[in-house]
Amino acid sequence: MGVFYEEIPESLIKWINEQKMFFVATAPLSGQMHINLSPKGGEYFGAADSKTFWFLELTGSGCETLAHLYEPGNGRITIMLNAFDGPPKIARLWGYAMEYGTKEFSEFAEKHKIKAIPGTRSIIIVKVHQAGTSCGFAVPYYDFKGHRPILNDYFKQKQLKFEAGSEKDSMPRYWALKNAFSIDGLPGSKIGLKTGKAFSIKPIKKMVGPHAPSNNTRFKQGIPLEQVILIALLSVILGVLLTLHGPSLVGSVKDKLQPRPLLNALAPLLVISITQTLASPFGYASLAHVDYLSFVLAKSCKLLPVMFLHVLLYQKRYPLSKYLIVFAVTAGVAVFTLYNPPKAGGKKTSKNAQNSSLYGLSLLAVNLLFDGLTNTTQDHVFSSPQRYGRVTAPQMMAATNLLSCLLMAAYLLITPYIPLDLLFSSSSSVGNTHELASAIAFLQRHPRVLYDVLGFCAAGAIGQLFIFATLNRFGSLLLVTVTVTRKMLTMVLSVVWYGKSLTLGQWAGVGLVFGGIGTEAWIQRQEKLDKERKKRELDKKAE
Repeated sequence: MGVFYEEIPESLIKWINEQKMFFVATAPLSGQMHINLSPKGGEYFGAADSKTFWFLELTGSGCETLAHLYEPGNGRITIMLNAFDGPPKIARLWGYAMEYGTKEFSEFAEKHKIKAIPGTRSIIIVKVHQAGTSCGFAVPYYDFKGHRPILNDYFKQKQLKFEAGSEKDSMPRYWALKNAFSIDGLPGSKIGLKTGKAFSIKPIKKMVGPHAPSNNTRFKQGIPLEQVILIALLSVILGVLLTLHGPSLVGSVKDKLQPRPLLNALAPLLVISITQTLASPFGYASLAHVDYLSFVLAKSCKLLPVMFLHVLLYQKRYPLSKYLIVFAVTAGVAVFTLYNPPKAGGKKTSKNAQNSSLYGLSLLAVNLLFDGLTNTTQDHVFSSPQRYGRVTAPQMMAATNLLSCLLMAAYLLITPYIPLDLLFSSSSSVGNTHELASAIAFLQRHPRVLYDVLGFCAAGAIGQLFIFATLNRFGSLLLVTVTVTRKMLTMVLSVVWYGKSLTLGQWAGVGLVFGGIGTEAWIQRQEKLDKERKKRELDKKAE
């Protein structure tokens, strides 16, 4: 019977480290490409701890494992070990692998006392998220006689020849010839690709027949690069034209379309573009270090930085009731989230996990700061017509989107030429800064994804119309209140829809949120009635 674990049990670690061989399986993201399964042997693998399995990735005629791990959005890997003697057993480890560069290679090897041998390409680290054992009753017995020395001897001799002056026997040249691409044409060894380009080394052909890739780019039937770029440019141009001139189609006043206010407000619009462009990456990055519950909890506190920045940067003052309502809504969502019942069998958080969480919370704090700056600056522009001119919601949407596109385009075009160490710390798992090329390659392999991307863009554009209209008419504080409340309402509806129950603390959170919103609505209603009453009194006096 199969047994599963969230990490490698201590007893299994000992058994894994006693084995003489294992199998590694990886697969490309495309269903049209080929799954790879490789046997590995020697004294070059092991379980470092309950969450980490490693193995030396030795040079061979292929590079399927590396190519699949390098594929953007991939990294999936499965390790299988069999008992060929003693009690029957099969163990599998599922996780995501990271292939390290030179600096990380040295650090990991030194920490775990791993000795690289001639022909070593990399160390592959498997971050295990699931381990499992099964019976293995059908696995035959085999007697272990010894490890084959052929591979080690071959690359040892090759290394000696290179050191003696034979340039053709260098490992980078071998990688350029045989390891630059997978059998499906996916990029493999980075050093091999670089060396092949530098010395014009043509990679060997690995497949024959109709399934063989042509010039290492198999899926030419996908969307051509020029079409992808053309669609992107047309989308940007169409979006700008619609947002700038859309109001005229529904009878808006002509003077609202004058571009002068946008020129006056260029500086704050640039700030908005920068902060909203940077906010999302920090938020997404934090999810690698904090759980989703903490993420939602932090995002529910978005009202606080918005109000704080309004007061700090623009000296805006609010009545006491507004502060109390913001506190009630924020506290309500926080209480609702915190009183979510913990899962059974929860374990204490390790010190490393705590450090990771602190780093994740720091990223979340930056995300909230940028979100707050975006909302408060937008509010400031709308509420300061004497300084920036009358900027309409469509104009701001068009300007900020255009500036954000330019900033993102600059980032995508420049980062491939910036050394990775300047962008990320040595411990970062980011392994590919050619994000634009990776995205285009992904679209070429999966053309149908383009429809999803365009649908996502269309939904976002329509949503922005309502967001900016709300921002222009009611201000950022109400807008954030709406978005935070929407998350709360979504959680409550999911509870009702799926027949779940709420704890007493969660009901208290619901009461705080909707009590705060109800109070705000009542106060606004009273203020409106007071204004109407004062207006009637003034009209009577005028008569």
